[in-house]
Order: sequence, then C-alpha cells, then structure tokens
Amino acid sequence: MRIPSTELDDTIARAFERADMPTPAAAAAARVHVESSADGVASHDLGRVAAFVSMQRAGTIRSDAAPRRVRASGGLEVCDGRLGAGVVNALHATDRTADPPPRTGSAW
Repeated sequence: MRIPSTELDDTIARAFERADMPTPAAAAAARVHVESSADGVASHDLGRVAAFVSMQRAGTIRSDAAPRRVRASGGLEVCDGRLGAGVVNALHATDRTADPPPRTGSAW
C-alpha cells in the first residue's frame, strides 16, 4: 500500500499536536520522521512515532520547550534545548547557522 507523504505528514503532525506539541514544531517533527523513513534512517522513522508521543506524554520530551541561547562567542553559539524534541532543536540550530554572523571578523 502506498500512502502519499503529505498524508503521512498530516497524520503524524496531528498525533504530535494531540500530545500538546505546537503546530509548527509538530509539522517539522512529522516531516523529519516521514523523510527519515523514506531514507531508511531507523532512528527517526515512522516506527518511532508512538515512542516519541509516549515520551511527550511522560514529560521526557517537553512539547512546549523552545531552545534558548545560553552564550555566544564570536561565531559560536551554545543553546539549551530545554528537554524539547531533538529534531526541533536540531532544526533550530541549523536555522541559526543561516542567520547573519556577528561582526567578529570570522565568516564562511
């Protein structure tokens, strides 16, 4: 049986939302799980969704957590993920690398 990836995205995002994850984070986490499954990455594939939701409900993963910057020095930044979903924290960190660098004399 073939299921369109958009349908999987929506279904998994709703499961994450029911576990109190905000919609943007739920959509991002769902997308990573679907893509990981398609790519054969077992650590973050569709088979992990039930465990992920269980961890959200148990408080092991804080659904409402947003990463925050702890300190920055030059082009380096340290963030605290605050027990949020690792996938969401990783996407946040990746997005931060696209922000303009501070004026430290270092650049890509």
